[in-house]
This record gives sequence, structure tokens and C-alpha cells, in this order.
Amino acid sequence: MLYSSSHPSHVKNSIPYSQFLRICRLCSEDSDFSLKSDEMCDFFDKSGYPASVIQASRHHAQLFDRQSALQTSQKENSDRIPLTLKFQVRGILKDKLGRLWNYLKSIFPCCDQHHEGILYYFMTLLAHNVINKVEKQRKALSPNPTG
Repeated sequence: MLYSSSHPSHVKNSIPYSQFLRICRLCSEDSDFSLKSDEMCDFFDKSGYPASVIQASRHHAQLFDRQSALQTSQKENSDRIPLTLKFQVRGILKDKLGRLWNYLKSIFPCCDQHHEGILYYFMTLLAHNVINKVEKQRKALSPNPTG
């Protein structure tokens, strides 16, 4: 991805680090890591990434030994309920759900964590309802391949 893309800076800045860490996991010899990370630096430089981002990412990845890099991270359990959306409709719903969430929180200003879970559940139901309507409209507008 070019650094000039419209993605948020935290997304663009994390890509070099993740790729250097990937090289760290794949290379069993330090000399191999050095060679491949030099190639990766050239690639990111040609893609318009700032030298400071490239070098900081490389340095941070070099702090890991291969065994540490191969370990999977342990994530904390969260009480949050995930909302999974199809990519096509994510843009349609993101703004509307954000405004709805703020509106619901303004109506129920004394929400504690338990009540936020209930509000989130109802928003999820609403989102799935909207997704189903969008999918039905899309299918109705698309030509029938069998017919």
C-alpha cells in the first residue's frame, strides 16, 4: 500500500512493523533477516513510507528473537459483544450506528456496563435488519444468472 493512500496513519505505520516481524518469524538466521529486511526497507521506501517509520519498525522487530516472535499472544477476555458486518455494508452503517449509539446514550445517560450491553444488542439487531434489507434490494436489482 502506498503511504499516500487515504488510510489512517496508524494503519499505514503498522504495516512495516508487521512485515518486519513476519520476516523475523520466517528467517532462522540473523544474516537472512538482515538481507530480507534490507529488501523490505527498499520496498517501503519506493512506496513512499518515511524513513523514520521504516527504521523504527525494523528496529522494533529486531528486538524480538525468533522464538518470541513465533509465540502467539494471549488476549484478555472482554465483556464487549462483537458486531460483525459484511464489508460492503460497513460504510453504510458505520455513521448511522455511531449517531444512533450517541442518541441512545443521551436518552439513557445513567447507563452502566450492563445497560450498554443491552443497547448494543438492540443496535446489532437493527444493523442485521438493515443488512438483510440491503441484501434483498441488491438481489432484486441484480440480473438472474439462471434465467
